[in-house]
Amino acid sequence: MTASRTAVANWSAQYRIAFCARTVLGTPMTSSNYATVTVDGSPHNVWDGNCYAFWATEGSTHPYDFSYTSSGSGATHRWFCAIPPSGTATAADSIVADYREQWWLEVNENGHSSPCIGSEGWFDTGTVAYACVNDSIIYDGETRYIFNHWSGDATGTQSSASSAMTMNTTHTAIANWLTQHRLTLTYSGTPVAPTMTGAGWYDEGTVVPISSEDPVWDGGVRYDFDTWLGAPVADPTSASTSITMDTAYTAEAQYTLAGAQLIVQTAGGPDSVRVDGMWYLSPCTMFVSLGSGHEIYVDSINNFSAGSRYLFVGWADGASTVLRNVIINAGTTFTANFITEHYIVVDNGGHGTPSGEGWYGEDSTATIQIDTIADESPRQRWRFEQWTGTTYSGTDNPATFTVSAPDTETAIWVRQYHFEVFSTYDDPIPPVGEHWFDEGTMQSGYVTSPDTIYHRTCVGYIGRGALPSGAGTSFSFLVTDSASVEWLWTN
Repeated sequence: MTASRTAVANWSAQYRIAFCARTVLGTPMTSSNYATVTVDGSPHNVWDGNCYAFWATEGSTHPYDFSYTSSGSGATHRWFCAIPPSGTATAADSIVADYREQWWLEVNENGHSSPCIGSEGWFDTGTVAYACVNDSIIYDGETRYIFNHWSGDATGTQSSASSAMTMNTTHTAIANWLTQHRLTLTYSGTPVAPTMTGAGWYDEGTVVPISSEDPVWDGGVRYDFDTWLGAPVADPTSASTSITMDTAYTAEAQYTLAGAQLIVQTAGGPDSVRVDGMWYLSPCTMFVSLGSGHEIYVDSINNFSAGSRYLFVGWADGASTVLRNVIINAGTTFTANFITEHYIVVDNGGHGTPSGEGWYGEDSTATIQIDTIADESPRQRWRFEQWTGTTYSGTDNPATFTVSAPDTETAIWVRQYHFEVFSTYDDPIPPVGEHWFDEGTMQSGYVTSPDTIYHRTCVGYIGRGALPSGAGTSFSFLVTDSASVEWLWTN
């Protein structure tokens, strides 16, 4: 030391950051089952009781994030952090990620339905879980699968909830189903349904006895059982037999006609029909040979009262001619359809041109119409007032109504006479010009005197026709003919 000296100590500030993982539920994590925290891009193993910590220079920043699962986690067992911490450390801190031990519940629907929402998946260790599938019955055409019971790690017979399973290990719940097939019984060759037994749903492999009524009678017509079609029954020619339900089946009992019944009848119309040239009351019922030919006929129009008739509209099977030649190969009913029509007369009441007269189907809507004004001349004209009739009375024009019987609708008219107003001044009432007034009505008129524009004074009026002349500023008269008024003015 030849001279005095000064030594200055320099310091740098640091802050401590700790990254820790802890198990908040279940078996604690260890060095062989650890979480990973990545800090500044480098991974570090952390577990219960073992944190990663370091001193960082003041002002430095350190990005980090934790793993979702531990190193020992697998497909059915894991330690899981639902929201692993992540971010950037800029000051002293202790950052902890919470992990929960979880086990996987597998719901094996066994080829049918699907697991209920929230049934299959991860569950915290120690919690209670229940297996569930969305359906108790699954239909696949004419085959169905009915939930039967749970197996595996679950028991129970309810599809919506198995027995309780404590999730301290991995569990598998298996849904078991019962296969059933539908047996459908149909028939052909007879219009009357035979009594049949055996249709329904059956467990796969069940031997089902079936039968169909033999014979079948339809009003004296006999149908005999012939054979079973469409399914491998034990004895196809016997009306009573059996079938093994290894899949869905439709078994059809086929019948043959032993004798034919011919019925010819009317619907909604006359009570007579003609068969092979002879008239009969409807319905005409007779037994005929199979394959025999016959002529059937009905009248197209039958007037049954004044203004009402039956109108043929066709046979029920679609034929449109009144005369038919038919071959009977089975018991057959031929129905001639009729509608009831009524005649609506539209009487013009002496004026105008009406429309709408004619035949209408019962309960249909008729529309009638006539001129609003008719037979107009310089002196008079006729104004439509209303309709009068049994079915409809009113002022509508056109008028509509539902036809229920024959009817005559008559137009009622009111005579109107021509009336004209003349005036050089004021705005008289009625106004200057032409008017039409109903016969028999009282009409009046007036002017303002003196008038408000030219200040002329009214000295009376000249009346013509049904209106006599007068000296005042108003008039009133009974309309019995055409008329006119001319107002007179002076200075």
